[in-house]
Amino acid sequence: MKHIYQILSYIAVIIITLIIVNNIRFAKDIDHKNELKRLHQQNDSLQANIESNKVLINSLSFEIDSFKTKIEESKKELATLKHKAKKNKDKYNEESNRINSLSNTAIISEFTNAFE
Repeated sequence: MKHIYQILSYIAVIIITLIIVNNIRFAKDIDHKNELKRLHQQNDSLQANIESNKVLINSLSFEIDSFKTKIEESKKELATLKHKAKKNKDKYNEESNRINSLSNTAIISEFTNAFE
């Protein structure tokens, strides 16, 4: 009888050990599932963040193209203004040289003729 109690106690210990090991595995499975769920949520969040960044990049690319167009237009306008400024400077220098080379009587005559 003592031998049967000893065998039953060994069987009970083995069963309890199996239950504990099984529960530990089950708990690990739950932890893995929770971790996997958390990682999926993080992945979804990161994917949404990537999409919003792509929209922002596209918006900034559009603005960059817009600024490049404005820069090119400004360069053309500046080139035109530079050409006009050079022409006006040349006219001024030409007129200044012509007036400087005139005698006093010629300057007076030119001035009075301008108002007739």
